[in-house]
Amino acid sequence: MTLMEILVALAIIVGVTAVMIPTISNVLALEQRAAAREIALAFERLHDEAVLRNKSFRVVFDLDRHRWFVEEADPGAMIFASPEARERWEEQFADKVEDMDEAELLELARTRRFQAIAKSDRLGGFKELPTDVWFESVYTPQFTEPVRPARDRERLSDADIDPDEPTNVASVHLFANGFVEFAVIRIVEGDDVDEGFSITVDPLSGRVRMLPELVDHDDLLDYLPDEGPRLP
Repeated sequence: MTLMEILVALAIIVGVTAVMIPTISNVLALEQRAAAREIALAFERLHDEAVLRNKSFRVVFDLDRHRWFVEEADPGAMIFASPEARERWEEQFADKVEDMDEAELLELARTRRFQAIAKSDRLGGFKELPTDVWFESVYTPQFTEPVRPARDRERLSDADIDPDEPTNVASVHLFANGFVEFAVIRIVEGDDVDEGFSITVDPLSGRVRMLPELVDHDDLLDYLPDEGPRLP
């Protein structure tokens, strides 16, 4: 092979690579957008279904496995008023479970308020994020800070996670009266945590927005005063 033939071959390789890189980036961007859109549409559908079925729903985000699913409960289900209330309940619940025998644990699982929706229901089943798309974080007022996946580990499957090891999970609740828990869900490419999509959920109207940027939950709450009005 002559020097000229080598140079031509290198030029072709460089040209093909230059075309492929933006194409791959476009595919990843489309996957991010599609994943964010699926979540946004699910919240809109659940907002209506909660009222129509007279049910409470919660969207559970399993951040380490990068998947999400929907659970349902009776309309009287409630959420914690603050992160402190949630932490107190979790401590008390952990102590209670330690003292239970196998039969009591099975009964607890059967009667727990939120239950997984059957796969036959269009709202049921696990929804997996595309391979190169990750949850960056999920924020609700039940947590002081956004909940994030364990980014120091590879993308995990059920086989990779010890069942006794706590995983990073966050839930967003929707109620039969039309109220929705305020939430910000952020989705990114696996290696890029600076760009991505945000899904925001308004608590009063139930309005869901999909934004092509990573927004901070504090910025969305700037309109709220630091203190309420003083009563005479």
